[in-house]
Amino acid sequence: MTKNQQTTTSRSGALEARLKHPCFPQPENTSIKVWRYMDFVKFVWLLTHKQLYFTRLDLLSDTHEGSVTPQTAKGIDKFLKSRGAKVGWEQLSKIYQASRRTTFVNCWYASNNESEAMWRLYCGAGHGVAVQTTYASLVDSIKNNNDLFIGLVSYIDYEREGFPSANVFYPVMHKRLAFSHEREVRMVISPTKYRAAPPEPAPLGLTVEWDPTSLIEAVYVDPYAPEYYYEAAQSIVENLAPGLVRKLVWSQMKSVPII
Repeated sequence: MTKNQQTTTSRSGALEARLKHPCFPQPENTSIKVWRYMDFVKFVWLLTHKQLYFTRLDLLSDTHEGSVTPQTAKGIDKFLKSRGAKVGWEQLSKIYQASRRTTFVNCWYASNNESEAMWRLYCGAGHGVAVQTTYASLVDSIKNNNDLFIGLVSYIDYEREGFPSANVFYPVMHKRLAFSHEREVRMVISPTKYRAAPPEPAPLGLTVEWDPTSLIEAVYVDPYAPEYYYEAAQSIVENLAPGLVRKLVWSQMKSVPII
């Protein structure tokens, strides 16, 4: 086996291990479409830099991001004290709080169809686009970065349910039932240097190399945008990522009713 073959085998094994991580459930059908709805400025940034932006977990709008359920906290406290620990959940909670500041996420919507709700939530009043690829393509895009994980977010009743274990990734990959409409696929990275002792200061966000031209299957233009908006989008794509011009289309919601 050549050195290149050994490297490829090693990377393949590392990716397989990440995909089997218990905190990151995988879809039964990896060919399912995934969408990232965004305003036009973020789309231009994506094409210009050819990178995905990962937001720090504690800066997301949902204040429960990265938090544990009350049942989980009680379970951890009971377990620690049953083992003779002098401190319980109160002390361990500091680890979860720190994890929220050193974990970064990039989020997608999983469905084979567009979502009117996602257009409204993330694109405002007719000022966005939705880039669409597949779950399998997202997985392929992280294969060479051993710090990156990907999986489906689980939605549970935070008042009545708990996590399977104390793994700090469980709070990252769970959300409250009220958010189940998001059908979220989450890419996660938590670099060791921000968790080391002493840690480096964690930034507000991280970027990861990502090639839009090869990975995007289609770019859908906001169905609520005026006609000239499509021409503007086309002009930008022609200049920044000409390989995507043929993939630029109006949202299917733009269709005209028969009567």
